[in-house]
Amino acid sequence: MESSKRGDKLPTEKELASQFGVSIVTLREALRSLPVIGFIEYEKGHGGGILVSQVNEESIKTSLGNFFSFKDFVL
Repeated sequence: MESSKRGDKLPTEKELASQFGVSIVTLREALRSLPVIGFIEYEKGHGGGILVSQVNEESIKTSLGNFFSFKDFVL
């Protein structure tokens, strides 16, 4: 898989679901948190879609910190 840079457009949800072998529902659930942590953004309108956001060291540190803080959390 080649590296992406800010503003690059990702494939459609249907294409991503097929690529990863998951349903659209599962893919949408996985994508839902990515804008919150700054990995992707959605652009509406003609020519819109799922775009790569600026991923920097701080957003990665925050994401990993959150993962390790909650990995043992049991409902």
